[in-house]
Parts: sequence; structure tokens; C-alpha cells
Amino acid sequence: MDKLTKFTGGNWVACMNDQSCWVDNGDNGLIADLEMTDIECPDELYANVSLISAAPEMYEEIQIEIEELQEFISTLNHMSGDWLYYSSRLDRKEALLAKARGDL
Repeated sequence: MDKLTKFTGGNWVACMNDQSCWVDNGDNGLIADLEMTDIECPDELYANVSLISAAPEMYEEIQIEIEELQEFISTLNHMSGDWLYYSSRLDRKEALLAKARGDL
């Protein structure tokens, strides 16, 4: 990764029991913990925990796409004006990862 990430790396796993949902990383322990009292609907609670647990993988996929877009834009820059469209896509993805890192 080109920027320093401030979050715990590794594979995050969504877990659930009768009282709570949590995100766990086998090596580093608890990442996030949500009690059933936080949200009345267990399905919504589990969906939130599932989304949180997917964050590292989503971050990595976006980072890969940024690198591919950078290379593609560099090639397009010499061939056509279409690079502006892809440049705005790149800017949005870079801003999203900056937000995920807590840079914004």
C-alpha cells in the first residue's frame, strides 16, 4: 500500500451470538463490538458487522484499482482526452481511501 494504514490488518471475521455481534481478527483480537441493544433489528446489526468485517478487503481492492487507473491514465494521456474522465474516477477512489485511513 502506498499510504500508511492506521487500521488493523489481516482477515476480519463477522461473528454473532444471542447478545452481540463483533468483528474479530484471529491474530489481533477484537476489532469492533456491537451489542444487541445498539440496534433493535438483529439482521441490521449483523449486516453492519459484515460490512465492517469486509473493510480491509474492500480497501485492498480499491487500492489495486487505483494503481491500475494510474497506469491506464498515464497511457491515455498520450493518446486522447479521455484521461480526464478516468482521472475523476481516480480522484474519487483516492478520496475514499483517504477517508478510510482517517486522513480527511
